[in-house]
Amino acid sequence: MNITEDDIQLYRNQMNLIKQRMSAIKSILDKHTFTLYEQTDIEFCALQLRKVIELIMLGSLVVNADVYESKYSEIRDWKSDWNAKYICNDLARVNDKFYPQPIKVSHGTDGKVNHWERIDDECITAEKMLIVYDKIGRFMHSDNPFGSQVDYEYYEGLINDCYNEVIKLTTCHLVYFVGQVYCYYVAMTTSPEDDSVYITLFEQQL
Repeated sequence: MNITEDDIQLYRNQMNLIKQRMSAIKSILDKHTFTLYEQTDIEFCALQLRKVIELIMLGSLVVNADVYESKYSEIRDWKSDWNAKYICNDLARVNDKFYPQPIKVSHGTDGKVNHWERIDDECITAEKMLIVYDKIGRFMHSDNPFGSQVDYEYYEGLINDCYNEVIKLTTCHLVYFVGQVYCYYVAMTTSPEDDSVYITLFEQQL
């Protein structure tokens, strides 16, 4: 399989954007920065989280771009796809293992990863992610004054919970190419001094 540094960099770009947006959310949640009002703080976080969800799905699209293109290019301009729900459903049809798999790693005496195991507890699932995506979509519009109004306290709790679950999903994860033989090993931060996203390609024996 011919994976170039440009291919890796394209996925890294998506992860860097996730890190930036997650940092912006965290700063608001921790009351380090503000917009001006509590409502706009929550709306800002909701918008960033919605974009993070899209970026997670777009990252998986990057990994599976060849097979995604071959299936959908005759149907539509797939390079314009952005809706996380539609991308998720379409990816599932071409690669049933497209969703990032969170892992816990251990290191050898040389400092290199010598073992990993999958973790699922308290990590956001694809199903929950899409539910959240729909829920926070209501912030894209103002409420009709005659209809139900946004419960900002509820959404603040939802955003906080999802923030933590996305962090656990993405901090250290695998993302598989179609066929499940090749995958990227991804560490969002390798050390406190190094804020770069580390990615390497692995070939697994199935």
